[in-house]
Amino acid sequence: MTKKAIAKEIPFWILIAIPILYLTNNWEILPNKVPIHFNLYGEADKWGDKINLMYLATLIPLGAYIMFLLAKYIDPKNKITQMGNKYYVIRLLLTTILASIIIALTYSIANKTETFNNIVFIILGFVFVFLGNYFRNIKPNYFIGFRTPWTLENETIWRKTHQHCSIVWFVGGLFMVFINAFSIINSVWLVNALTIIFLIITPIAYSYNQYKNL
Repeated sequence: MTKKAIAKEIPFWILIAIPILYLTNNWEILPNKVPIHFNLYGEADKWGDKINLMYLATLIPLGAYIMFLLAKYIDPKNKITQMGNKYYVIRLLLTTILASIIIALTYSIANKTETFNNIVFIILGFVFVFLGNYFRNIKPNYFIGFRTPWTLENETIWRKTHQHCSIVWFVGGLFMVFINAFSIINSVWLVNALTIIFLIITPIAYSYNQYKNL
């Protein structure tokens, strides 16, 4: 790995370290038992020793970093390398998201607040906004994008699906950010769940419809 390549990885190492340092700094004020799983209502339904938070803060971002770093080396058609800077930005975004979620969870537990779910859904909303913007012109590949059997089979279907569904993701993401930031809906967890399901199903249904109309 060249010096330039190493320098480009430094932001990832910093992002991986930040939640660990934040957790370490708040370690003494964390309760011995912390929530490690939440149900659909955003309520903690499983508890464990706080050391689990350290495992979470360390293994998940690091594991994701290694997986995405190695993905381009196992890409059979070298499509990821052809994406150039776009893949780097997506990697950086996903690492930032994981770090932010862990920090939000640690903050919520340390300060005994109930804002964790809102923060997470706001983050997810911004993810959909960002990916919706980025996916619009992404080239066919096996790792990033709306990868359905029909988009992978046909480049025209890939292009049309990404042009259409990227707009849906962008708007859906803004909607999630808005309803969670201002808490304007009582059953916000249900709306979030339905919105995410809709955003996931849309590219599948759209690409299948395009395939049937060939």
